[in-house]
Amino acid sequence: MDPYDPIKSTNVFAEVFAKTARDAARVSFEQNFARLQSTLIDRLNADIEKTIDEDSVNKFEARITREADKLTETIPVLSKILFEAESNQIRLGDLITNISSAISAFSTDDDDTNLTAAEVATLSALKDSISQDLEYLNVHSLTGVILPDSVEDLKAYYSTLNALTPVEGTVDASGSGSPSNDNRTLLDLLGTLGSLADTADLVNDNTKYLVFNLKLDAEAELNKLEAERLEFNLVELQRRSDAIDNLKAETGNLLRTISISFEIQAYFVESLSQSLSDRQPEPGSVLNLFL
Repeated sequence: MDPYDPIKSTNVFAEVFAKTARDAARVSFEQNFARLQSTLIDRLNADIEKTIDEDSVNKFEARITREADKLTETIPVLSKILFEAESNQIRLGDLITNISSAISAFSTDDDDTNLTAAEVATLSALKDSISQDLEYLNVHSLTGVILPDSVEDLKAYYSTLNALTPVEGTVDASGSGSPSNDNRTLLDLLGTLGSLADTADLVNDNTKYLVFNLKLDAEAELNKLEAERLEFNLVELQRRSDAIDNLKAETGNLLRTISISFEIQAYFVESLSQSLSDRQPEPGSVLNLFL
């Protein structure tokens, strides 16, 4: 039986204690590391949510949507006015022709001091056409834009025209105090309508040009807003992606640092344990002679 060696016995105890402490520390570390990892993942997810739900993004989207909605409402209105102006152009052309023909009808058979039955028939048909042209002329309105009211000036005579009836017989002299019939009043009104129709035709052309350009500008602005939204979304997507990558990198680096710190600690414990072990010489070594 080997004699009792207190130093050797102490080393054995120290070695066992060191190994036990090392094993317990590893189990504790793995448990704590798993909990820490779960906590960091939760925090990472929360931070990722913050990168998505930002006030600046909401404000940008609200502005773009507000401006785009306004343009989306305006463009159909401009299209409608443009269509009506094109319709007016046709009707004004017919109106100008019919007014001219009606004035000429007063002197088809003789001068304009007398209406024959044939002239009355022609004039009545033309008056009905003029009345219809006036009725179907479109009056435009656009919020925030002042449009000329020349068509309204024309349409204001609609009821007056319909109240007049050409009759066979005298056409009173211009400026006569007591008209014999409606003939002179009708002839004078046709002259007024002719002047107003010429003005309305010119104004209508200008309105078409104005509204067409407003529509082009509105469509271009809407496209610009959509391009701005697309660009913002791309930039924001890249920013979020970079932010998320940075958050992931920070979390990963922290976990790696903790893991490396433990491995270094475990290495020193292992080194201590090995330094306390009862080392045996290699087989065949001359040191075995002294054991």
